[in-house]
Amino acid sequence: MNRSVRLSLAALATLGVLVSGGCSGGGSGGGGVTNPPGVVEIHATSGNRFSPSTVTIQRGQTVRWIADVSAGHTVTPDNAAQAGAWASANIGSQGDTFEFTFNTAGDFNYHCIPHQGLGMTGVVHVQ
Repeated sequence: MNRSVRLSLAALATLGVLVSGGCSGGGSGGGGVTNPPGVVEIHATSGNRFSPSTVTIQRGQTVRWIADVSAGHTVTPDNAAQAGAWASANIGSQGDTFEFTFNTAGDFNYHCIPHQGLGMTGVVHVQ
């Protein structure tokens, strides 16, 4: 009986290691934040900035813009006619998000319409 209990405890310990290892996540992110695989997050901040303002991704990856504040922000490509560009999106209220999956290589410059003059611009480099 003791041997069965020890084997069961060993099995539970092994299972615990496997479960905790499987939940560790492997996305990119800083400060303890784990992004879903393939998703890069850019925040529209209270300082009228995109943070980070420049990202480099691979084709097929998704970028998620997140409004940290209610400030009427947009995510607008500088050249809407560029192959692989998106239509302008509003992320005007805190918590609003916009996602776009980039399937075309190139540099995609973008801005916030009301805050472009304040330097609210960014670039997505797609390799």
